[in-house]
Amino acid sequence: MKFFFIFFITLSIFGKTNTDNSNSVTLLGEIIAESSTIEDNDTKSNKINSQKIQKTSSKTLKEAISKYPSIHFNIGSRGEASFNLRGFTSREIPILINGIPIYMPYSGSMDLFKINTEMIEEIKINTGASSVLYGPNSMGGAINIVTKVPKKGLHINLWNEIGLKNNYYGGTTLSYTKNNFYLIFSPQYWYSDGYTMPKSGQDIIENSSLIEDKNIRENSQKKGYSTLVKLGYQNKKSSYELSYLHLNENRGMPIELNNSKARYWKFPDWKKNNLTFISDNKLNNNLNMKNRIFYDSYYNKLDGYKDIKFTKLKFNSIYDDYSYGFISNPKFDFLEINSLEFSIFYKHDIHREGEDKLSLNEYDNYAMDTFSIASEYRLELETISLVAGISYDLNTTNTKDNKLKTLSSINPQIKSIYWINDNYSLELSIAQKTRFPTLKELFSGYIDRNIPNALLKEESTIHYQAFFNANFEKFNAKAEFYYTDIKDMIENITISDKNAPQRVQQLQNIGKSNFIGTEISINTDKLYNYFSLSSSYNYQHSYSETLKDNKVPLQPKNIFKTAVTIYLPFKAYIYTDISFIGEQYELDYRDNWLKIPSYSIINLKYEQNVYKDSNNKVILYLKINNVLNSEIYTQNNFPLAGREFYFGLKYQY
Repeated sequence: MKFFFIFFITLSIFGKTNTDNSNSVTLLGEIIAESSTIEDNDTKSNKINSQKIQKTSSKTLKEAISKYPSIHFNIGSRGEASFNLRGFTSREIPILINGIPIYMPYSGSMDLFKINTEMIEEIKINTGASSVLYGPNSMGGAINIVTKVPKKGLHINLWNEIGLKNNYYGGTTLSYTKNNFYLIFSPQYWYSDGYTMPKSGQDIIENSSLIEDKNIRENSQKKGYSTLVKLGYQNKKSSYELSYLHLNENRGMPIELNNSKARYWKFPDWKKNNLTFISDNKLNNNLNMKNRIFYDSYYNKLDGYKDIKFTKLKFNSIYDDYSYGFISNPKFDFLEINSLEFSIFYKHDIHREGEDKLSLNEYDNYAMDTFSIASEYRLELETISLVAGISYDLNTTNTKDNKLKTLSSINPQIKSIYWINDNYSLELSIAQKTRFPTLKELFSGYIDRNIPNALLKEESTIHYQAFFNANFEKFNAKAEFYYTDIKDMIENITISDKNAPQRVQQLQNIGKSNFIGTEISINTDKLYNYFSLSSSYNYQHSYSETLKDNKVPLQPKNIFKTAVTIYLPFKAYIYTDISFIGEQYELDYRDNWLKIPSYSIINLKYEQNVYKDSNNKVILYLKINNVLNSEIYTQNNFPLAGREFYFGLKYQY
């Protein structure tokens, strides 16, 4: 692998460049060129840009994508935000920043609460036949976050948001561009005593695990900060960027209700560091080379306590993980209507775990290497666009006993668009996708509840999708049908008597499921200068061939979302969004299905531009989440926040 690093770094630095001093900028985090007809076809429906994020005043990635059709969230024992999209979880749909996967090496997932939105220019959500250029493990699709590149000159953004019950979020972004060089510095800080609960009969129960004083959810406090630094250079034919991100948070984990053996856990230390170098060079009129080199480290410490008073320590646990790798994307354009692009992907993951008293070299160590080579061909004619891709993915794991395990898969796909006329189009796609098991799935005993299974193999699925799109200047509508067939799903099964005092389980490749769904969405720009509308409905039938009663956990049949913006005089607007998530089911520790009731949530925001000239802008807003103070569960015994008020101030120069 050292040869690959030297080769791609050389191409990045010594690639043929152009000295033009144009101030145009390139979004280095894009995977697919925006000139592609296929990508332009669904621009309005599968992208969330920075303007939409600002309109909703979303602070985290979880808030930003919660408005997207078909997505719903499950927040449970760890207090982390994991999403579900058309039957797939965040393990099967990787989160990428500028094309680089950011999932944790051990678990394969990432808490969406920890990704802030101030650095985001665009979020692209891909389902089904997502491009093979997004890399391995994109079994259910991929979500790519493109970070901002500054405009010419000096710019300052300040933001402060204060909530009731001692909640605060604030930061600044300083950016400066001159002579094709740019610098970004963005520190942030947040603090919360915890979130409040809806009124209920349990509010006044002393020493309950539901609330503390002032109706705040027990052990839901958090405090943290992050710092992003980016240094870059761009001209018409070359772009280079070096970025560093540091994130540090300590937080509690809300306690499960109705459980005599509830966990009393806190994360006193949770750190992430990321160092990335990206280059994009147009070597000649037909060849473009984009390279990414990255290093990630994750360190977290978990403290377990004996009771709800959090005074007597029961255990410590430390995860000390890191990843490094590279992604290279050479692209060839020829005959004006054709392009051929390749992706070479390598990622090395190390997981180390132990107790406080152990030194690093005594930790339990596990390693994983993931390699992928992919090719994508694009043909664009007057009325027909076609993209065909194929990837070969390879995965090896290594324990501290040097026991090697190798898995591989070949994943072909094809997608086409027929343009009926300038406004209407039809899109069809079929794709085979896979996901390799994570280190945690292979080797964890899940706190002595499971027998590890190092023989797990990859999950696989075939996606079938059909879209009908209508695109007009101020209006976009989409109707979609999809069918997904999954085999070798990793399911947790009981291998002892379910009535035994200590239930024993194991993860196995026994799952077979399918999802059949339809989605309808409508989006408008500003109409009659008074309002805009975004609305969607998703119906999904989920069927398991292996689980009891053929149910699939945490899969609602119905999801409805709508958002309306009303534009007022004096540079103000009112924004409201409504979401309905249908009932879901989850398996308890006795393999019984528990119902999670359906719920609706309404959010409201008023924003006023109080001052604006050619260089400065001052904005005030009031935001109310969960206006009706509804009692919401996404997993049993873990209620979410009630009504929350936030006051915000933003200054832009």
